[in-house]
Amino acid sequence: MSNKISNNYINKNGFYLVDETSPSVIDILPWVQAKILVVNTKKPLTFNLEEASKLDFYGFFYESCPAKIFFHQNAKDSFLQLSTLFFNKDFSLSSQIKSYINADNCGSDVDIIWLIEKEKLVLDGVIEIEKDTKNITAHLDMENIFLWDEWSVQSVPTLLVRSDDIEASHSSTTHSIDDEHLFYLGSRGLEKVEAKFLLTQSYFSKTFDGIKDQKEIFLDIQEIFTWLQS
Repeated sequence: MSNKISNNYINKNGFYLVDETSPSVIDILPWVQAKILVVNTKKPLTFNLEEASKLDFYGFFYESCPAKIFFHQNAKDSFLQLSTLFFNKDFSLSSQIKSYINADNCGSDVDIIWLIEKEKLVLDGVIEIEKDTKNITAHLDMENIFLWDEWSVQSVPTLLVRSDDIEASHSSTTHSIDDEHLFYLGSRGLEKVEAKFLLTQSYFSKTFDGIKDQKEIFLDIQEIFTWLQS
């Protein structure tokens, strides 16, 4: 069951939808564990994680996306888990996703996938850790997968680290759908288009596995994802 965010804060554990009517700045209050899904929202978004709060953020963007999605962890023991899928088939998309940490014992795990078909994408992924913070974990992974021959991508992962008490990593990969997998599926009788569809479904599952318990919503966005590939 999903909840609507009517105020600029979340004070109860649960699953929440963010849309154009939601506040642009949302506080996750102390000790709250929240899951949030954002689909095609244009407005810039900022989330403030307070002490011992946990935010699982899921984003699905295919027609529009916020120019900026910022996360501020200014209180100790907070954790951000981000899984976002962009699919720019008919629209060029551009966004910056930034996680800012300025407190001890915090973690930020950011995983961004782009499926690129025809249009241009521009994305900056940033995790910034302030000086004198302790016991920080920060991981930023960006994966760009082009589905056809016409594509344009500018993808920059950045770690800005001013602390020496940190476990951190970042990566960015750009590649096409795996030819070996396509060949294997073709040998089993699938056409190339069908094989690509099956492989891209794995990226959808990887991104949104954490909200499968929201069955109706999960099936709705899966239907949109399937329609985009038709």
